[in-house]
Amino acid sequence: MLNGIHPHIHLFLPSSDPTIQLEARLYLPLPIHAPLALPITTNIHDSYTNPPLHYDKMGQEVTNTIKGLGVERLVVAAHPWGRLGGNMLDPQAPTSLPDRPSPPPKTAALTYNVRGVGCSQGSQPWLGVGYDPADFAHIEKLSTEILGSVKEVYRFGYSWGSLAVTLAPRSPLLKRIFLVSPPITFFAAITYFSKPNFKTAINNLLDQQIHLKMIYGTRDEFTAASVFHSIGQDTRLLEKCQVDEGDHLYRGDHGEILRKEIEKWLG
Repeated sequence: MLNGIHPHIHLFLPSSDPTIQLEARLYLPLPIHAPLALPITTNIHDSYTNPPLHYDKMGQEVTNTIKGLGVERLVVAAHPWGRLGGNMLDPQAPTSLPDRPSPPPKTAALTYNVRGVGCSQGSQPWLGVGYDPADFAHIEKLSTEILGSVKEVYRFGYSWGSLAVTLAPRSPLLKRIFLVSPPITFFAAITYFSKPNFKTAINNLLDQQIHLKMIYGTRDEFTAASVFHSIGQDTRLLEKCQVDEGDHLYRGDHGEILRKEIEKWLG
């Protein structure tokens, strides 16, 4: 694996608006020698010389080969706010999941750039949710169709990405959600007039027996620890992990804590 990037397929997937394409990377649990039919990328620099493969041009051989991998679990990740540099190559995104030794079940990970980030078309609003939740749900559905045999879906949202994974319409395959440092105070403001707002969306997911896990630092720059403490106090379906002295980012030892918590979350 070169430049720390797992073998994957670099794609353009249609958003909830079929005229707007979103750049995505589908990380697969591949054998040592990847099937020749798959247009695999292993070096991040390939992205600058080889354009992403369009969803409608994947071809039967590629789609059949992907389905033949027998992927049963899909993790879809949403990145931090694009206006502050967030993108699908965020180092905390769980893109190395397929590398886990004999993960039961076979797991694939999908990351993508929201509108206006990287090669994704369209633009993001400065304020408000925009199309992020609808796009997330659509990308999630397309990815399960591409893989063919998915039995369960997990969602991973880091910072701003936490908003998309909680507000996105629920997939019938959805089992678990991992929220990393959601800026809850900020979310409360920008979703005040939304239906549902962030807090209501969390409660709805818990009511539907979706297991949520939340990790946060006691020195988070956007949300006080007391706010994190106040969420989901009356349920065991919301698991919390507090990182002492941790801030909004996960660097050094704090990054290692996050990686270990992701491993626990996957089971």
